[in-house]
This record gives sequence, C-alpha cells and structure tokens, in this order.
Amino acid sequence: MNITILSYDFRPSLGGVATCAFEFAEALNQLENMNVTVVAPYQKGCEVIDIKSSFKTIRLKLPQKAFLAIGPICFALLRLNRKLQTDAYISMLWMPSGIVTWLMGKIQRRPYFVFAHGVEVIESMATLKKRLRAKLSPIKRRVFSNARKVLCVSRFTKDKVKRISANNTFVIYNGVNPHIFFYEDGSDIKSSLSLREDVPIFFTLTRQEDYKGVDHAIQALSKLNDEGCDFYYLVGGIGPYLDHLKNLVKKYNLEDKVKVLGKVPSLDLNRYYSLATANVLLSRYDDKTPNFEGFGLVFLEAAACGTFSIGGDSGGIPCAIIDNETGILVDPNSINEIRDVFRKVIDKEINIKMLSENALTHATQKMTWLHMAKRVEAELRKCVV
Repeated sequence: MNITILSYDFRPSLGGVATCAFEFAEALNQLENMNVTVVAPYQKGCEVIDIKSSFKTIRLKLPQKAFLAIGPICFALLRLNRKLQTDAYISMLWMPSGIVTWLMGKIQRRPYFVFAHGVEVIESMATLKKRLRAKLSPIKRRVFSNARKVLCVSRFTKDKVKRISANNTFVIYNGVNPHIFFYEDGSDIKSSLSLREDVPIFFTLTRQEDYKGVDHAIQALSKLNDEGCDFYYLVGGIGPYLDHLKNLVKKYNLEDKVKVLGKVPSLDLNRYYSLATANVLLSRYDDKTPNFEGFGLVFLEAAACGTFSIGGDSGGIPCAIIDNETGILVDPNSINEIRDVFRKVIDKEINIKMLSENALTHATQKMTWLHMAKRVEAELRKCVV
C-alpha cells in the first residue's frame, strides 16, 4: 500500500507535530506492505535527516506562510501523481496539508486521513492573525468532515473535533521511541550543576509559555522552601515566558534551588529525564487564547527513561498519564494542591519506584509509535482495497 504523508512541520524542525510526523512515518513504513513517502518543506540541514530515514522524503521549497503553501503542494502532487501512485493520503494538520488532501480527494478520488493535535482545532479572536485564520473555519469543517478518519491524539482533542465533524473521529494516542529515549546516567549533569546527592529533583522540559504551568510550579515550591524543604527544580526550554520565569525565581529567592536551563541539547535529554525524581508539566486550559496541552510527548519520553510524571489534569494530559499508576494528576490552577504533591515526593510519602516502573512499562509496551502506526494501518486497510 502506497501512503503519502503531508507535513508542513517536519524534521529537522522541533516540536510535537514535527516529531509525531517523523516518528509515525518511520513506524508506518516498518509495517508489512507499507510504502511511505513524506512530502515536507525543504529546510537547511534536512539532507542529514532524510538520508537516515527508512522512508522516502520529497522536499518542496514552500512559502513560510502556511496558507500560501497550499497551491505549490497541490501542483507538486499532481506532477508526482504517476510516480507516487498514492493509495491514501495522511495529513499531519488540517492546514495547509489537510486542505491539499481534501482537494486531491476530489481530483484523484483518493481517501485521506487528517490528524488533530489540539489548539489548531479551536477558533479564537484573540489576535488579528487568529481572527483571519478563523475566516477559514468553513474550509476546516469540510476538511474534517470529508476525511475518512480524523485521527485525534487525545480524548480531549476528539471532543473538540466532534463539534466540527461528529461521525468520523478516531482517538490515536501519540507515542515514544524507546530506541531514542531510555535510561542514561546523569551524574555528570548533577556534578556540573552542583546538585547534592539524595535531594529530590523535579524536571520540566517545554516551550516556555504562560499556560505551561512552570510559574505555578515555582510558586508551589516557594511555599515548600519557606517550610525548609530540600529540592531542586530544573527548567528546560525556551520561549516568550522565559524572562518572566527567571524573574519569578529571583522574586522568591530560589536561585540555589531552581535552575532555569534554557535550551537543553537533545543529546543531554535522556540524562535529564533519568536523573529527575519526577517529570513535571502542569499545563492549564486557557480558553481565551486558546491554549492547552493536546497530549504531552514529554510524559512518554520521561517514562521511557524510567521517570514518572506529575501532570496538570487538563487538556489531553490524562491520556498520557494514568493517575496514581504511571504518574499523578493535579489541578494545575491550585498552587496548594501542587505544593502538597511536591511535598509527598520530597517526603517519600508516595511509592516513587512503583510509579516509575509502571510508567516505563506502559510507555515501552503500550505507547510506542509502532503501536500507533498499527492502529492507523487497520483503519487504512478498511478503505484501501
């Protein structure tokens, strides 16, 4: 079966959609009788990525604005029609690639599937750009409604999509690659950061935006610091909220205990996950912007390294964490509840070993990209003879 995956966000770009697209393509291509081709933008350094991947990648020089890329992608697919012999299309986002596959479906009579990750599903009037994008909502409705399946990465995302397209939604959780994420000793990082032994370490890796909950984690830890608790909090990632977080650390006099790391090199990531007592991401639902966590790949990445997570009980996070089994869910808007869970970790009032072992087993035996690919394959075979 010849499958063409369209992804406007793709490696070497970072981020959840780019990671999902690449890993999903690799996993799907491993399955028997699956021949995957990815169509993605040309980017500097993409040759290194493409030569190592098992699937074929066709790179197009595309405009930076997604809407303007629709035409060039359509023309490229029409030109490559005989070469690709596509049985079905899969789009990683509804715009621009979902619009392209909707149009190709009409022209070539090929079935298509489209992923729904999270905030791109919801309309907003918060900014001029989002108001202009909202004008395309009738097209988005058609893209979703005419897809064979809308592949939603969480139950929360599915609930949002069902308001647009009720009858063809399908939950397909994100995954993790255990060959990339696994336990690695992080003692050298402890030494370089002058972290004392036997002190609990909380770790967050995320793009630093206001809804991600790092501010609430810092405020909760400041209360524990006032109580004399010993801990470290390592914060990785860059973004528009980074300076605010640095100021919060100074405000609460936490410079010795909270380390704002900035960008974490990918080669160091396993060691950060592995040295952490708990991985933390307290994203909260922001209905004004809007913003929310569609799933949270970091929970599975940390789990594959043998570390359990503390996550905000919002958005798609409950699909990534099984509460009190592979991690702990907390109200991301309650500083006191966050503080209480942190205290239980510090005082060893919860079974950290059990949670971490469960997280590792769940991630590596039930939540890999290969598991995801097999579920999508089953849906593909229903519509492609």
